[in-house]
Amino acid sequence: MFLTTGLIMQTQWIGKNVDPKLLCQHAEDFFRERDFAVRLNEYKEQTIISAVSRNETKLRIVVKIEGEPQRFIVGFESVDEMTRSMQMLSSLVTLFGLGVLVQRKMKSLDAYRKLEDEFFTFMEETINSLVGSAASK
Repeated sequence: MFLTTGLIMQTQWIGKNVDPKLLCQHAEDFFRERDFAVRLNEYKEQTIISAVSRNETKLRIVVKIEGEPQRFIVGFESVDEMTRSMQMLSSLVTLFGLGVLVQRKMKSLDAYRKLEDEFFTFMEETINSLVGSAASK
């Protein structure tokens, strides 16, 4: 199931019996391998991964992994309000001749979309490799 709102995407997996700690480790590694500064905050049934790119785009991403081994949601969102706004206003701003001012933010938006696609492809492959990894209760 895919839910999108602005620059937020969530996908739910059911019946996979995936170890949440292993899944979070793989997600954290995904960002580290792409030269992001990463911070992990673990709670009872939710882990939040905050990642900031170290390149010129300065993407700021929050990934939330919540639920249980048999039913969990992975959310991916940009926390850069300007990037979110640019998605909606890009055509209007360009129409008024301010396109040069937003070119850098549009580059960030393109980088965000590419990263989001890469992330969910990576998560799908990772989850398939981790099926049954959670300890039985």
